[in-house]
Order: sequence, then structure tokens, then C-alpha cells
Amino acid sequence: MQDRTTHAMPPGIAFPGNRRRRSLLIMIPLSPATRIYLAAGATDLRKSFEGLSDLVTHQFKENPLNGHLYVFANRKKKRIKSLYFEGSGT
Repeated sequence: MQDRTTHAMPPGIAFPGNRRRRSLLIMIPLSPATRIYLAAGATDLRKSFEGLSDLVTHQFKENPLNGHLYVFANRKKKRIKSLYFEGSGT
């Protein structure tokens, strides 16, 4: 029999979804001045964060280190990858 004990998670971290496939969600505290940019069209999510930073620089004409949130989706819009620099580089 499986142990169904729940363990306490730090604030802002959750495991949503069904039991078979769980994703880790981390809540990012955004200030009211933070803008959220959604990339139009499909993005190759195999790109590294350096590749996504290059997309931000050339397509959005923005600095990827400015503290705004950039969101990219794959062709089927079933997966996303986000780029956010929170200041400390960690």
C-alpha cells in the first residue's frame, strides 16, 4: 500500500494536476510595474535561456534583464517557457 502522507511545501510551491504526472509550480512575486509579454506564434522551446533572451532582444526590442516577464509557447500551445530576471541572478 502506498504512503499517502502529505509533506509541507514552502509557501508559493505547489504540485497541481493528477497523481500520474505532476508539475512543479513556483509563484513569482511580480510588482504592479512588471509587464508580461506573450510571444505571438510558436517558439521552439528547445531554445536555452540565452536563445530566449536573444528573442526578447530582437523581437520585443527589450532588455531581458529589465525585470519584466516574457512567456513563450510551443506550436500546440500545450507547454510554455517563461523568462524572468529577478535581480540576483539565482
